[in-house]
Order: sequence, then structure tokens, then C-alpha cells
Amino acid sequence: MNQRHASVRVQILFLFATLCVALLAVPLMPAAPACAQDESYPRLGIYGSTDSVGQPFVDISSGGLIPEVLQKYAAYDLAILNASPLTDARRDIVPALRAINPVLKIFAYVVGHVAWCNPSYPAGITYYRDYWRRVSLAGGGSGDYAACDWSSGNGFLWTQSGAPATSNVNLAKRIQNPDSTYSYPVAEAIADLIYEQVYSSPVGWNGIFFDVMCEDISWQETSGMRYDYARAGYGANNADPVNRTAFFQGWTAGQHALGARLRSRIPNASFPIVGNCALGTQYSTYNGWMSENFPYQNGGTWETNIFGMPAGGYLNYEQNFRAPRYNFLFSAAVGANIPYSTTNTRKARLGLGSAALATGFGVFGDSAAYAWDVPYYNWWYDEYAVDLETGRASRQRRHTGWLGRATSTYYQMVSPPSDPNRLINSTLDSDTSGWTFRAWSPAAGSMLREEGAAPQGSANIRLEITQAGTSGWHAALSNSALLNVSSGVVYSATLWAKASSPRTIGIVLGGSPDFGSALLTMDTTWRRYQVVITPSRSGQATLRLEFGNIGTGSFQLDDIQFAQGVNSVYRRDFQNGIVLVNPDVSAKTVVLEHPYTKILGTADSTVNDGSTNNAITVAGADALFLIEPSAIHDRTPPAAPGELAAAATSKK
Repeated sequence: MNQRHASVRVQILFLFATLCVALLAVPLMPAAPACAQDESYPRLGIYGSTDSVGQPFVDISSGGLIPEVLQKYAAYDLAILNASPLTDARRDIVPALRAINPVLKIFAYVVGHVAWCNPSYPAGITYYRDYWRRVSLAGGGSGDYAACDWSSGNGFLWTQSGAPATSNVNLAKRIQNPDSTYSYPVAEAIADLIYEQVYSSPVGWNGIFFDVMCEDISWQETSGMRYDYARAGYGANNADPVNRTAFFQGWTAGQHALGARLRSRIPNASFPIVGNCALGTQYSTYNGWMSENFPYQNGGTWETNIFGMPAGGYLNYEQNFRAPRYNFLFSAAVGANIPYSTTNTRKARLGLGSAALATGFGVFGDSAAYAWDVPYYNWWYDEYAVDLETGRASRQRRHTGWLGRATSTYYQMVSPPSDPNRLINSTLDSDTSGWTFRAWSPAAGSMLREEGAAPQGSANIRLEITQAGTSGWHAALSNSALLNVSSGVVYSATLWAKASSPRTIGIVLGGSPDFGSALLTMDTTWRRYQVVITPSRSGQATLRLEFGNIGTGSFQLDDIQFAQGVNSVYRRDFQNGIVLVNPDVSAKTVVLEHPYTKILGTADSTVNDGSTNNAITVAGADALFLIEPSAIHDRTPPAAPGELAAAATSKK
């Protein structure tokens, strides 16, 4: 959940809760077992919601399932769908989806810390009722759902003005144990409920997806809204900052306890649990995280949402969450009534292409997730499925996963810069003049110039970090050039690099304070990298590469440059094609090793025009999916856009 969209999401959840429910007796089908993560790309996810009747899957006039809607959802690789009513009142929906696509992964959507009370719920809707009751009872309340008794106990959160809080479940509720540690009864009660009613459901979910699962909620406070810390169990004086600090620390501990409790109860160590809200950091508990409003979550950029600054980031998630990993990049449409506008087709490509740089899922849909009101499950973009017999965009599920297996990790294609390099002695071919390596205690290390191993020219720098520090600057390589930089202008640092083991270093525009920074993740192979730095102020800076807080090891560096602008795109190679991603706002042209073919598109036939070329231009903030020409056997023009085939078949 994007912090800035928290209130919208909560309002949606409350609306779900107020819809009436039509209960039908439905036969249960055997749950499909979870299967290994598919190796084919691109990976398509749908963040689908249902109301309490079961719409959009259910015809409210007849109560029956709508085959056309089931077909649309079943075309994806993974669907995130509401735990209720799919685990209680409408247990027929998940089996019906699996009957169409047996390998479809279906994750149960649950909410971390929002409850509501609606006594008019029919008896079949048990999950939301039981959620409220368990929170109330765990907080010492009456559990009186019929009267919606919010006030007894402190299982629910209130504001200091006496109003219910937006995040209204008190995960910070704690009890001190005899050994002076704390237990968190509300958080643990929620975890137990999810284990009993969702994980253990005969529906057979393939994973659990937590929305509104915020590790910190201090950002929700404003000058006019403060949580009632005292009522939540933290001191007696809300004006005392000590109580405020203790409450938010308790909240974080309770949020951690919820995930840890659920993980401990699930016997299958490979069962996926995924979270959503701002940045994810609980790598040992969760299998992944969703980045919403991609690429701008938390007011960031593509670089911060992909690499993380200093925490979070899609590629960081891919490296650190427990296996099997399920990470999601969710982009929202601009104008739900124009899903195939130039902006929306571009956003869909950028999200899906960025996800394809690693193992995660691209998700594109309506920001409010009212699938019964805005049927975004009908949206289908050229890149989702391609018939490799013709190179045409397809509406059939059997043509998804068309790129095949990945044959490389992501890498950058760096073109010659248009702006001159501003550093001193970038080539290092003669000596190391202009470069200084310093290590401050407790870090220790050395720099030498080595010949014969450089990827470009005759020599490179080799750093040996023999003792780690606690901050990046404790071991740093600096260039003596004074760089005049301007606030808000985009600059880039480009270099060849490799390390003795995969590491992430900091690249900093140094000053007092620093002007800006970026992260660079390198592996054990010589590669050319480019990172983007946008200074937060104007002035004179120096370039600094930081190695002090990433452990011991060796690092080799060559041809380090700094210039204004960006002249690279990201690339990943697959069996049947490649993906190019350009996060910069300006178009980039790259020359490929041989000609590739664009998709013969229908959703965006301007970009996906079926042409074949080796000089490819990728528009700003966009991506391109290109086909290996040898995979295409026919060049018949594409048909007009149509609906998904009613009789979809299994993915090749």
C-alpha cells in the first residue's frame, strides 16, 4: 500500500464490508496443489478484488458464476483475490478458476490492521466478523459484534480527538511476560485467524497477500490527527514524547509479531506470504513485497523503487526475501475509461518490462481496484501474449510466457555520452593520479593499480577491503575533480566493475551535506554500469564510491566517468527475445548485435509495429519487448483487438 493512498484503500475495504451478500450452496472441488514457480516470461499478475457478493465473478441476478470473467482471470499467471467471500460464502470461485487454468497461482488477499463491524452480514460471511471479534477480545473488549462495541478494551486504535483511527487495529497492544519480554495478543490473534480460516481453508490458496501491512504508521499522523497513545496502552500523557516513541516502537514490534506468528504456524516453509505497504524489510518472514504506484511509490523514482534508497527496492527484494520469492510491481491506469491510451500502454510496458528484469510479476489495473465497477480484467496488452508462429499479439493464454526462459540476468547497454566526462584520469592507463582511497577505523583496506585484467584499456583499480566499517564512507574511493552540479538536474556515473562476491556499494556526490547518491549492485563478472544521481541542491561536489559497510572482499573498477544526462538502457535476454527498459524521461537509441522484431500489436500498433531493426529507440519512461526473428515463421498482419478466447488452453 502506497502511504499516500492509504486512506483510499481503507475506504475501499470499508465499502466491501457494507455490501450485502448472496449466499449459495456450492459444491467444493479438490484444491489444486501449489506448483513450482514458472520459468517463462513475462509474468502476469492481476490485483483483482471481489465485493462481498463475489462480483465480478458472480451474476448477482442468478447467483451463478460468469464464465467469461473466469476466463479473463485464468489467463494470468497469478491472481490476488479477496479471502472473503472466496473462503466462506463463495468457495466455488477458486476451483472454477483452477478448472480453466490448473497452474494459476491464487493468493488470498487479507488486511493487516483494519477492521469493520457490520452486524447485517449473513451467517455465511464469517471471516470479517471473526476478525473483528478476535481483535476486540484480544484487546480485552467484549467481542460484542451485534452491538459493534468498539470502546471496550484497547484492541482498536483511536485518535486523540476521540474518533476511530484509519488504521484502527491496535497491533501495538502488548502484555509483559515474566522474563520482561512482550507478547502482542492482538497481532497474534489476527495471525491465528488467518492460519485457521485462510491457510487451512479447503479452497487451497497458493499464498497469502497482506495489504495494509505497515511496519510504521507514524506517517499517518498530521498536525490535526494524533493517535491516542495512552488509550492504546502507552503511558497516561499523550503530550509526553516518550509515550509517542514507545507506541510506534510497540507498533513495529506488533507488526513483526503478526508475520512471525503466522509464519511459525504454517508447516509448509515454502508457502508464500507477501506484504504491501511502503517498504518491506522482514526478509526472513515474507516471500516478497508489492511496490505500488510504480515507479513513484513513496515519492521516489524508478531507480529508488528498483534498487532501493536506502531500503526497499524491487531488485533488493528479489535478493533478500525468503524463497520462493513473489514480488510485484503494480502500476495504475491514468483514466480507467481509456486503458489503451498512449500513456497507459506505456505504463503497462514499463511495469511489465521492469518486472522482467528479475523474477517478479508486472501488474497493471485500476488504482481503486473496483473490478466489478471498472472491469480492468478485460484489459490485455500486446506484451502479455505473442503468437510466435506469426509475431502477432494474441489474446490467448496459450501464447503467454512467450519470451521463454531467461538466458541472462539484467544488464545495462551504455551508449557514448553526449556530455563530456568530468572526472580526472578515468582510464587509469598510466597511473592512479586523481584518485584517492581512504579507510577510517574500524575499516581497513588498500588500493593498487593492476594491469592485464581491465575490460577496457590496459589497467584498472583494485581495492582490497580487509576489515569492514559501520558506514559506507569508512572505506571510500574519491576523485579530485570538482564537479559543478545543479539541483534537480540528472547526472550519471558510469564505470566498469566487478567484485569477489555480489555487493551493493554507494556512489555519492559528496559535500557538506552530500548532494545526492545512488546504489550500484555488482557481481563477479566485469560489467559496465551506469547509475543516476539527481542532486538535491546546487554547488560544487566530488564523486565518492563507498565500500565501508558491506563486508570484506576485493573490488575491481575501471573507466569511471561522470557526466550530465543518462545514456543507457536496461536489458535482459530470453529464449525468444529481449526486453529493453528506459527509465529516463528522454528517448534512448541502442544498436543491438543483430536485428530484432517488434511485436505486431493491436493495443498499441504505433509502438508495436512489427518492424525489424538493429537500431532500436526506446521512448522515455518506457520499455520494449522484442522478438528474436528466427522464432517467427509467418508475417500475417494482426487481427483487430478482440476478447480472450473463450476456450483458452494451457500455456505452452
